[in-house]
Amino acid sequence: DGDYALYVNEDVAGPENLQYSVWLYDKSAREVIPVVTTNDAAEPRWSQMTEGNGVPVDIVMVAAGDCSMCYLVPWAPGKVFVEGCPDGRNVWSYVIDAKGQTAIQFPSNEGLELMDSEKHVFNLVSYAYRPEGGRYSVVRSYMIDGRFTGAEREAEE
Repeated sequence: DGDYALYVNEDVAGPENLQYSVWLYDKSAREVIPVVTTNDAAEPRWSQMTEGNGVPVDIVMVAAGDCSMCYLVPWAPGKVFVEGCPDGRNVWSYVIDAKGQTAIQFPSNEGLELMDSEKHVFNLVSYAYRPEGGRYSVVRSYMIDGRFTGAEREAEE
């Protein structure tokens, strides 16, 4: 978005406690807005996610680890998509309202496939298990408020 710039900073808080802070610069207001500082000790909210929807997460409980992806949401000024891997295995995905200091964690554990600006959805990938055994990846679409749209397909290998 032309009115905002996004900055990610690596913060070292000790030898094993690496955090990332994300900042948004509002060009029209000439204002720097702290978006989030990651917290690898935060617990993912899987148990609270019902019917495949995302859940609100306290802004100090965003476990995005290495902040592997950080994007402005093109259709929602002031909102930022952040994801990363805090545990060496799962990728946690969030959408954060920078000014409101609210966050939604999506029920996804493999990350973003596509941010669809035309449909205003996030296509996120998760692994699932087949009844007969074996793991596969599934792509699900979510609205910015975390609601599952019902659109789902098996990911292409």
